[in-house]
Amino acid sequence: MALIELGPIFVKFGQSLSTRVDLLDKPMADALATLQDRVPAFSTDKAIDIIENHLHSPLEKKFSFFNNTPLGSASIAQVHAACLHSGEDVVVKILRPNIHRDIDRDLKVLGGLATLIELFHPKRKQLRAHDIIEDYANTITHELNLTLEASNMRVMQQAFEEDARIHIPKIFWEYCTDKILVTERVYGIPITQIDTLEKQGTNMEKLARNGVELFLEQVFNHNFFHADMHPGNIFVDISDPEDPVYQLVDFGIVGILPKRDQIYLAENLAAFFSRDYQKVAELHIESGWVDRKTHARSMGADIRAIGEPIYGKPLNKISFAHILMQLFRVAEKHHMYVQPQLLLLQKTLFHVEGLARRIDDNMQLPDIAEPIIQKWLQSKKGILSSSYKIIEKIPEWLSLYPEVKDAIIHKILDTHKSPPAKEKIQSNIRIGTSTLIVLLTGLLIGWSGILGVPQL
Repeated sequence: MALIELGPIFVKFGQSLSTRVDLLDKPMADALATLQDRVPAFSTDKAIDIIENHLHSPLEKKFSFFNNTPLGSASIAQVHAACLHSGEDVVVKILRPNIHRDIDRDLKVLGGLATLIELFHPKRKQLRAHDIIEDYANTITHELNLTLEASNMRVMQQAFEEDARIHIPKIFWEYCTDKILVTERVYGIPITQIDTLEKQGTNMEKLARNGVELFLEQVFNHNFFHADMHPGNIFVDISDPEDPVYQLVDFGIVGILPKRDQIYLAENLAAFFSRDYQKVAELHIESGWVDRKTHARSMGADIRAIGEPIYGKPLNKISFAHILMQLFRVAEKHHMYVQPQLLLLQKTLFHVEGLARRIDDNMQLPDIAEPIIQKWLQSKKGILSSSYKIIEKIPEWLSLYPEVKDAIIHKILDTHKSPPAKEKIQSNIRIGTSTLIVLLTGLLIGWSGILGVPQL
C-alpha cells in the first residue's frame, strides 16, 4: 500500500522485487505480487470516456461486448475484456488518467535524490545517478505511448513468427491510439500458477528451458527484448502440456543494447561459463565498466571466489542473495561504474532468473545459456563481421591518432596545388602510398584487437 501511494514508478520497483522469493520471505513476495495486476483500478465510466473520445465513436459501435470489471489493473494502465463485432475476443488496454502528471512527479522526486547522491555520496562517480534517472525517464516516457507499444509487439511478432514456443497476441491497429491498445485476448494460465501448471501435466523442465532460451535469443539474435517480464505479463498455453507455449503481453518497455555492449556482455558470459575469470576481469577493464587502473589479476581472483562455489550447481543449490552481496563487494572494491544502458537488461535478467527458479529449480543455467552465446559469438567472428568492426572503428582511431588524420588532410590539400604533370604523378603515387599505409595500419590495429594480439 505504501508503494501504491508513492506512485507508479515505486509500484514498478515492487513488481521487480515480487519475483524474488529467494530474497524475500514468501508472505512479503506474495503481497508485492499483487502489484502486477491488482493495483486499485480507476472507474469504468472514465475508461469508457477515454475510449469514446479517442476512437470518436460510441462504445457499442466498436464493441459488441465490454466488461465493466477490469481483468487487471497495474501502475500505468488497466485492461478490460471485450468482443469485436467480428466475433473476436480482445483486451482493451487504457492508460490511467493523469498518468503523465504522476510520472513527472515521480521523476522529479528521483531527480532530487540523484542530485543529493551526486553532491554527497562518496561513490557518486561510479553510481552515475543522473544518467540512470535520465535513461529511466526515456524508458518510462515511451511506455506512456500505446502506439509505440503496438509497434514493439509487431517487431517481436516478426522476430518469432516461425517459432512455435512463443505467441505474441494479434494487434487490431484500427482501434489503437496513444492511449488505447486493443489486442487479441489470450487464455493461457498465468505463469504464477505453478501448482495449476504441474497438475495439468505441463513439462516444467521444458517450460523453464524454453523461457531462458527465448530470452537469450531476444537479447543476442534479435537485439530486441521484452524488458518488463514480471509474472503478470506471462501466460502459458498448455493445449499440449508436453509443448507449452509462452504468451507474452505488455510490450511497453523493450530493450536494445548498443552493439559494443552486446558483444562485451556475450564475451563476459562466455568467459564466466568457461571459468576464465581473468578474461572476465580484462573484459570489464577493456569495456570501461571498471576503472582503467583496476588490477586484472586481483579482480579475476575476486570473481573466481564467486564463480567457483556455484559452478555446475542447480538453481536450488545457489543462494542468489549471497551472490548478490558478493557482487556488490567486488563492484565497490574495484570501482565499478553503473552502466545505465544495461540496467534494463539487468532488471529483466533478475525477473527471468527468478521465474526459472520457480518453474524448475533443478535447472543449470550455464548448460542452456552457453551454447546460445557461443554460437552467437562465432557468428560475429566471421571475416565480414570483423570488416564491419574495422570500418566502424576508423573514426575512433583517427581521434586517437590526430597526427594521422592531419597527415591525410595535408595530403588531400596538396592535391589542389596543381603541380606539373610529372610532379603530379609522383605526388599521386605518394598520396596513394600514404593512404595505403594508413589503411593497412588501421587494419592491423583492428585485427590485433579482434584476434586478441597484443598491440605494439
